[in-house]
Amino acid sequence: MGGGLRPPVRPGARGLRDAGAHPQVLLPLVPGTAARAAVTGRAGTVRRGRSRGARRSVTALRRPRRPAPRGRTPRCVLDRLYDSPAQVVTDCGTVLAQNALAKALVGDALARPPRERNLTRRFFLDPAARALFPPEDLPAHARNHVVTLRAVAAARPDDPEPAARVAELRSSSEEFARLWDAHEVPLRRQTRKRFVHPVVGLLELDCEVLLSHANHHHLILHTARPGTESHDRLQLLRVVGLQDMTPRPTNHQH
Repeated sequence: MGGGLRPPVRPGARGLRDAGAHPQVLLPLVPGTAARAAVTGRAGTVRRGRSRGARRSVTALRRPRRPAPRGRTPRCVLDRLYDSPAQVVTDCGTVLAQNALAKALVGDALARPPRERNLTRRFFLDPAARALFPPEDLPAHARNHVVTLRAVAAARPDDPEPAARVAELRSSSEEFARLWDAHEVPLRRQTRKRFVHPVVGLLELDCEVLLSHANHHHLILHTARPGTESHDRLQLLRVVGLQDMTPRPTNHQH
């Protein structure tokens, strides 16, 4: 990259696009240089001029000259994001990797059969997936899933994966078929999501997404604002992890 000035990255600029329904929002940058570097392949430091010759360094995304090996870089960044639930999914919604806190929040997707790792499919066909969210939030989640899948199918009409997903869900879910046929206008993307966890309770988390155009992967982060009840509950969840907290009856000997 040259030494000239470069405008700040903003939504819609090269290298960033709408992330769709997982998790319904695209913010300009994911906090943390490690996250940006791991997903995009590398990060560089660019100088931006200020008045009277003052300069400051800003970290900007660079397009990699060659795609990073699939699977290696997402796991690298997930290992570093130990205090925030994070997972890597395809643009069709299939989970590829999760960190420990994401598994504790939404379950271990990779422990399921490959067919059951798709977020959109599970939302419409598995009641357990819908139990992750408050009932009043489900209609918005459903519409966003449909809008996202429609956008992927339209962008890649020759790709059999989104077409097969649409065909399966239209035949298996009346709700999906109704929403698909309605051709609704895309909703405004939510900047926050609410989760219902059986141990720690309700968590209201901010959602951020970083995209890798090389392989259509999304890195999804959920963060809690410090000082909030959700932040305290997320810290508790980090301690609890994947422990089974279901009370067990105690056998008393007489």
